[in-house]
Amino acid sequence: MKKLFLLSVLMTTFSHGQIIDENGVIATGQDNTQLTGKIGIGTSAPTEALDIVGTTNISEDLRIGKQNGNGIFVFNTNQTTDIHDMILYGNNGIARAYLAASYERTQFSLGNINGQEVFNVNTGNLGPDNVYLHMPKPDSRIVIAGYGNYLPEHKFVVKSGSAMIEGNILTNANIGIGTSSFIDGTDTYRLSVEGKIRAHAVKVYTDWADYVFEADYKLPTLREVEEYIKSNGHLKDIPSAKDVEESGIELGEMNKLLLQKIEELTLYTIELKKEIDLLKSK
Repeated sequence: MKKLFLLSVLMTTFSHGQIIDENGVIATGQDNTQLTGKIGIGTSAPTEALDIVGTTNISEDLRIGKQNGNGIFVFNTNQTTDIHDMILYGNNGIARAYLAASYERTQFSLGNINGQEVFNVNTGNLGPDNVYLHMPKPDSRIVIAGYGNYLPEHKFVVKSGSAMIEGNILTNANIGIGTSSFIDGTDTYRLSVEGKIRAHAVKVYTDWADYVFEADYKLPTLREVEEYIKSNGHLKDIPSAKDVEESGIELGEMNKLLLQKIEELTLYTIELKKEIDLLKSK
């Protein structure tokens, strides 16, 4: 009884390692055994054209379809158009991957193309014009020319070289050049630069100093101006050298203050001209 039980176990184990078709024909590995219908590996009741039960280890290439090279190829039903649903292959030491693509209609390709390591998304001549690359996870990041974890501050990093953007740069936050500090006192600046700025023109929107010419403007006397200078070492309403050194100046505000002083000087000059003309008349 024990021998019979052991024999049945061995036969069951052996049968699950056999290749058998749905008609019960077992491949013996000799004399070119012909299997017809559905083929099962590890099962005597295959339900598909090839039904494998258990782990599959393929030491050579796996090909589905037909393509020059080595790897995995999945074609659509119309191979004459050279449109492939998926190609993963290597040839002459070059690894390539294409998804839903042909050379002329590449949706996604990764590999060595014309001697360059390339990652392409819809680069084919026949593909649509709109291409999307979505990275919806909050900690997604791209690092170019190196490795590193720059989160949470930086999601896109270029470690060396320059980045050229031919279109506009739009942001709802701040831009820093040479600095990551945007706060000065109680003010937050949208553009912060550590270094010199060169430009052909700078346009600033601010209020202006034409109030000096209004009738109710209290123009200080020259004696009052003199006394203020003696006491403070600078003109009234104009920041001192110490203030400028510590806090800088606002271009728009400073131009307004300088205009205010120019307009005050103009009023003083007009009054002096009247006094000179009066003296001449006497």
